[in-house]
Amino acid sequence: MSAGRSRKVWVKLSGAYRNAGHGAGEATALAAIPLLKASHGLDRLVWGSDWPHTLFEQSASYTTERRLLDSWLPDLRERDIVLESTPGALFRFDA
Repeated sequence: MSAGRSRKVWVKLSGAYRNAGHGAGEATALAAIPLLKASHGLDRLVWGSDWPHTLFEQSASYTTERRLLDSWLPDLRERDIVLESTPGALFRFDA
């Protein structure tokens, strides 16, 4: 948790399917989201599709991964932070 408080760490939310099969990786990610929000803040969480899904082409796709983000962050405001504000700050992009 101290790494999150340092404000020097960014966490990419992606590739849950790589952690375990049969939905277990996705379930672990779902359980981790509240902890990551509390320890790092939404402004340090960034989403990525994790494409290409090397060695997982049969089970992973952009659409599936994007829907998974919606389940992790059902609140549209929170998703906007993770999808827009956070990457903008991380990559220093001023819209």
